Formats: sequence, structure tokens, C-alpha cells
Amino acid sequence: MLDPNSLSQLRQFKKELQVANHRFEGVVRSTPGRFGFCQLDDGRDIYLSAEHMSRVLPGDRILVEVSEGEKGRLSGTPLELLASSTQRVVGTAVNKGSTWFINADFGNSQRWLFIPPKSRKDLQEGLYITGRLVQHPFKDGRAQVEITGILGAADKPGLQTDYTLHKFQIRPQRHGAPETGRLEALLADEIARRPSRTDTPS
Repeated sequence: MLDPNSLSQLRQFKKELQVANHRFEGVVRSTPGRFGFCQLDDGRDIYLSAEHMSRVLPGDRILVEVSEGEKGRLSGTPLELLASSTQRVVGTAVNKGSTWFINADFGNSQRWLFIPPKSRKDLQEGLYITGRLVQHPFKDGRAQVEITGILGAADKPGLQTDYTLHKFQIRPQRHGAPETGRLEALLADEIARRPSRTDTPS
């Protein structure tokens, strides 16, 4: 068994080898568009194309290979998924023919994630729902989400509060409501950010 000093040296050697091969660790950041960035541990933002973003989720920690493209812009190719912060998602149900998705809310971006047939019971277009990620898209770009709850339609009383509680994973205290100040601030921000659906055909 290696002693702590040897383990530290091994980790350092591994990191130096990665740097020599233009490989770095960082966290995926999304944008309102289809492209995104990987924020490296040294603070640099590396461009990720739409194709590469289809294999990762916001908040993922990845190993990325960095190369220099046109006009000197640094772009990255995801090589390995190191950790994912996405376990549960909230969003709206979307139906395209015989296929269902959750339009998952990632704050400044949204992402359609596939809902397998066994998890589609009682779904209706536009319902606000919660889900659990059961297949990460890193391998082939195909994420799958198991539906865990139906929050309701957009006009349901109290929907905004329920949605915010689930989105930020706030649990009510044993003898009362959740942290009132924090919830009110998050709810106000959520309402201001959420696009209006009044003109969307039903």
C-alpha cells in the first residue's frame, strides 16, 4: 500500500501528464444557446460545441482535451465524466409524436431529456413534472429521466412555490415552512426569469 506521500506524488505526476497532453479538469457551464463552456480549475473558459454539449450536463465535472481553433479560440473535447451534480430535474412534459421528453430547467438553459415508456403514465403536454436521471448522456448523447412526480398545470394554485421547492431541493422544516426569506427570494427570481406561456398553443 502506498503511503500518503507516495499517493500525493502519484497524483501530481498524473496531473502533470494530463497538462502535457493538453488535458485538464473542469466544470461544464451552459448558455442559453446550444453551445457551452468548460471552466477549468485554472479559471479558463474552454468552448464546447453543441455536439459536445449534447454529451454533458451543466455542473458536470469532466476531463477535457483542449485544442486551439480558428482565431486562437480554445475549444475542448470531453474525454471522461468525472462526476455529475445532476441527479434530479424539474421541467415540463413535451410530446413529439410517440416520444416524450422533460424540458429540464438548468437555470440559464433548458434541455430535452428522454422519458422512457414505462415512466409516461398520466403525462400530458405542458405539465410541470419532476424526474430522476437514470442514464447520463456522456456515452452516446442519450439521457433518460424517470418521472418521479407531477406538480401540475401552469394555472394550478401554488405551482410556483412547489416548483421552486423541488428545483432548489428545499425541504420544509419539521415544524413549519421552509426558510421563508430564501424561498421568497428564489420564487421572485423564478417568476421573473420564467418566460410567459400565455401565447403558447395548448
